Amino acid sequence: MITIPKEKNTKEVFCFSQYCYQLLNALTSFYLIFPLIFFSYGWLKQPFSFITIFLILCFLIFTSKNIYVITKKLAKKWLKQKLTFSSVSWIIFSIITITAWVSLSGIGGIGLQNDDYRASNALLSDLILQDWPLISLIDGNITKIVYYMAYYLPAAAVGKIFGWTIANIIIFLWSLVGVFFAFAWFLILSRRVKHVFAIASIFCLAGGLDFISVHITKTAPLAWDTHIEIWAKYFQYSSNTTLLYWVPQHSIPIWLITGMVVGSIRKKRNNNFLGVALAASILWSPFGLVGIFPYLILGLAVYSRSINRNLLINKQTIFFNGIAIWLGGIISLYIMSNNFAFPTTYIWKVVENNQQLILILLKFWLVEFGFLASLIIIYLLLNLILDKLNKT
Repeated sequence: MITIPKEKNTKEVFCFSQYCYQLLNALTSFYLIFPLIFFSYGWLKQPFSFITIFLILCFLIFTSKNIYVITKKLAKKWLKQKLTFSSVSWIIFSIITITAWVSLSGIGGIGLQNDDYRASNALLSDLILQDWPLISLIDGNITKIVYYMAYYLPAAAVGKIFGWTIANIIIFLWSLVGVFFAFAWFLILSRRVKHVFAIASIFCLAGGLDFISVHITKTAPLAWDTHIEIWAKYFQYSSNTTLLYWVPQHSIPIWLITGMVVGSIRKKRNNNFLGVALAASILWSPFGLVGIFPYLILGLAVYSRSINRNLLINKQTIFFNGIAIWLGGIISLYIMSNNFAFPTTYIWKVVENNQQLILILLKFWLVEFGFLASLIIIYLLLNLILDKLNKT
């Protein structure tokens, strides 16, 4: 297990935890906003490009300073701890496990790539070979390509200088760093830092209960490569492995921003980084960002309380939220410039039997999270009852 500051010194444990949250917030926001430098240079006209890059650099300089200061404080605390051979071994095993997991994903062409990489590789290649902003000839007309491409931009920028092979190495390393940051959030929010390898295994293997429904409804033996997560036909609850192996451009940023939002609710403090990270995420995964909305509502409810309001109203937070508004506005205008010429509709308009659709949806909810949610509720209620009995 991993040694952390002893519980008897409550103040020291609290400070250690706070430093971890602060460092992760700074690193995550740096990671999410960094690609926007390339976007601002390649896609925005003057003077918008100059203003945006200037604001991003101001934020990154402030963030880098915070990372340096917090890292020094954390390093001093860790050096005082006596790490056992066992604890170091579990840390190493966790790092190897996550690295192997990412290596098999197909990112950077290292592992086996699925069919979706035909589009992803084409986009990365165009970003390397073509001038920015990207354009395409469709039906004889020159059309600007509008896409959430933050994930690809650092690798594409390097690829313009050093070529395709180096770009693939960069996108693999870039993804690996993002996954490690996401795992760090998962670890610290789990409050089970001592069990780092177990948490790493859960992080890699986390998913729904698709196998239950598939094995109940199957009419023939399943092949080893059967994609069981599509059992509900219209709905899918993808595991972390499926997300990373098919849509890393969506999964990595949403894991990170979820960690930041949930962390801000759990550890109430000045949210200097959150607004800018949310704005940057629009260029990473606007669809995934919609899923964060309920947590944002909860966060606003928490910070709207008078006791927490001062954490939102201070010079630094107001300034960085101003940067967030500028970035969010610029990126939103870019995304909305898409003419959405591809066909779109509502699911109930393409399904013949809406009652069957509702039935499938209810089964999907029950299998994927309803059963586990019921167990968690029962567990919490039993704990409340036992607590009351112990008090009496």
